[in-house]
Amino acid sequence: MDRLASDSGLIRNRAEIDSMRESAAFLRAPAETHGKPSGHVVADWPAEDHVSLPALLKTEGTRLGVISGAGTWKSAMRTPQAALDGWRAETRRPVIQLSRVLALSVGA
Repeated sequence: MDRLASDSGLIRNRAEIDSMRESAAFLRAPAETHGKPSGHVVADWPAEDHVSLPALLKTEGTRLGVISGAGTWKSAMRTPQAALDGWRAETRRPVIQLSRVLALSVGA
C-alpha cells in the first residue's frame, strides 16, 4: 500500500485517501451506536443546537469540508444561533426551511 501510495502517477494526495477511510468510519458509527444511518442523526440534530453540528463534523470527521477552528466557530455562532431560535419561534418553520431562505438571501 505504501509503495502504491507513494506513486504520484496513481495518487497525488495520500492524506485525502486516508481521510476517506477515517470519514467513512465516522459516518458509519451512528448506525452502530444509534441504530440509524448518519444522515438520520444529522437530520434529527436538535435545532436549538444547530451550530454545534459543524464542530462535531470537524472534530470527529476528516476533511469533510467543514471550516477550521471548530471551537472558535461554536463561540462565534452563539449570536446567530439565538437569531435562528428566535426566527423558529416566530415563524414556526423548521430549521431546514429557514436555512434555505437565508442561503437564497445571500447576495440578494
